[in-house]
Amino acid sequence: MGTAPAARGTTLLPDVRQALPRRARPHDASSDRDLRLRAAGTSAVAAAAAAGRPRRLRHLRRVAPVRRRAELEGPSCRWRQAVNTLRETRNPRRHPPLAPVAPAGLACSHCARTFKDDRALRQHAANCRPRARRRVRIQYVHGLEAGPNSFKARCLAKWADVTAPDMATSLWNPFRENAFLRRFLTHISWGAAAKDVLDRCVAIQREALAEPDVLVASSWGAAVALQLLVDRAWTGPTVLLCPGHRRILGAPDADALVAAFRALPKKTLRRVVLVHGDADATVPIRDSRELAKDRARLIEVPGGSHGLGAAAADGLLAYVALEALAKKHGGDQLEGLFLLDGVLVS
Repeated sequence: MGTAPAARGTTLLPDVRQALPRRARPHDASSDRDLRLRAAGTSAVAAAAAAGRPRRLRHLRRVAPVRRRAELEGPSCRWRQAVNTLRETRNPRRHPPLAPVAPAGLACSHCARTFKDDRALRQHAANCRPRARRRVRIQYVHGLEAGPNSFKARCLAKWADVTAPDMATSLWNPFRENAFLRRFLTHISWGAAAKDVLDRCVAIQREALAEPDVLVASSWGAAVALQLLVDRAWTGPTVLLCPGHRRILGAPDADALVAAFRALPKKTLRRVVLVHGDADATVPIRDSRELAKDRARLIEVPGGSHGLGAAAADGLLAYVALEALAKKHGGDQLEGLFLLDGVLVS
């Protein structure tokens, strides 16, 4: 009587393991692959033996390992389907691509962040609080002959909270603390007097910095803001209106200030917006173009004078201040963070 297929396959397995190679040889593939093929061949031979074809076993004992592997992997091999099935079942894809889908209803009502379960949502909600919208905080650095209550400061105060420290500057008025004439009489040098006034004004503005959202500076105040940026005392959004650094400072000091400004990190330069009128008779527009050669943006006002009075009255200051602010927070986030009633957000 013939042996049952299942019993025949069981008794053939030890002979199959003995027939197949146990080590990788120089002309073989890597040992890893050799082991996988050995396992595949064992299973395939057992399947064939169980199907009633033990002749293949005797043939496998006589051939070389390379030829045996070719028979197991060749396109005409009758066991190809069994080998492929074994590989698919023993080597499944370990990390299938999954599209994370948040369960419905598990999102924070304040920040819209989604969570995988109720516990994570409750832990987040304990610390997540809605941010109350507030007015934009601006520190305004006035010009040489201006003061804290200048026209531009009043225009900004219509929609923002403005802080404008008094630097007590003037060109010829000796009764002002930081007048150029007064410092000139002390140093008997215009370049030294201008540098002394700049250092004093920078110290005043540095002391008054109370985490504003935007720094807006005009004319001589723009030179002070440039020094604040170079000193890294301020790295946030900045608006420079008709910067007059080359109009007052000596050439060596102005050149050093411009070179240090252009060497600032790109992230800081991208938050700087320059505004200059092309009809400015006090400070030439080429000074602003020199500063804007890198990442800073320059807005040229057609027919604009040094004071930019008409443009400021038309809402230019609000536009450029919000544009500088958007470079930090993103334009689509401004209305959610600040009270901008009556201000056009582009």
